[in-house]
Amino acid sequence: MKSADVEIGHVLRYDFLWKDEEARDHGKDRPCAVVIIIRDEETDGRRIMVCPITHTPPDDEYAVELPNAVRAYLGLDEAPCWVRTNQFNEFFWPEATIPYGLSRTPDGSFCYGKLPYSLRETIKAQNIKAIESGKSARSKRD
Repeated sequence: MKSADVEIGHVLRYDFLWKDEEARDHGKDRPCAVVIIIRDEETDGRRIMVCPITHTPPDDEYAVELPNAVRAYLGLDEAPCWVRTNQFNEFFWPEATIPYGLSRTPDGSFCYGKLPYSLRETIKAQNIKAIESGKSARSKRD
C-alpha cells in the first residue's frame, strides 16, 4: 500500500498512542480511521491523521459508534466499538515506504476497508467540533 492509495475513511491497523501515553514508544495496534490527509509536495508524501477505534465506551460526546453492519464489513469483532473523534495520531507517510506503526490486518492487508460516506461525515463533524472547542488531543508520531 502506498500513501497515494490512502483515502479519508480508510480504516488502517496502526500502533496508536493516546495523548497520555505520548512518552512511550509503542501503543496498541488497533483499527484507526483516517480523518485528515495533507499532501507534502516537498517530500512526495502525506501527513496522515487517524482516530482510534476502541471497545471502551465513551465518557464524553466525542465518539461515533460503529453500526453492526459496518463492523462486520470491516472484519472487526461483534463487540460494540467507537471511533474516538477527539484523539488523533499524526504521522508522515513517505510515498515509497510503509510508515512506522502501520501493521497488517488479520487478512494480511494494511486496510480493513473504508467507512461509509455518512459515517465519515459524522466523524468529520465531531473532529471539527473537538478541535474548535479545544477538546482534541493530537500526538505526533514522527
